[in-house]
Amino acid sequence: MAVLIEAISVVVKRSSVDEKFNGGWQAFADDVPNDTLCADDEIVRVGFMSPADVESYVQHLESLGLTYVRDNMAQGHGCRRPAKRSRDIL
Repeated sequence: MAVLIEAISVVVKRSSVDEKFNGGWQAFADDVPNDTLCADDEIVRVGFMSPADVESYVQHLESLGLTYVRDNMAQGHGCRRPAKRSRDIL
């Protein structure tokens, strides 16, 4: 499992995309709003520079079937900043 994590990254389990995203992997890939998609067989990463863009994208993903947090537990995707500034955004 290896994908590039830089700037602010939305990381999604590939299985969540395959199972829950309407249209599956190809629809997810076509829906990414920029050119930062990076994936392997287990995880998917989409990068952003702005926290506001991240929040908008996460809300978009949730509207399409992915769940960020339920009962205070991450459910299939998360948002991370790299290195020493790493922390949950949402």
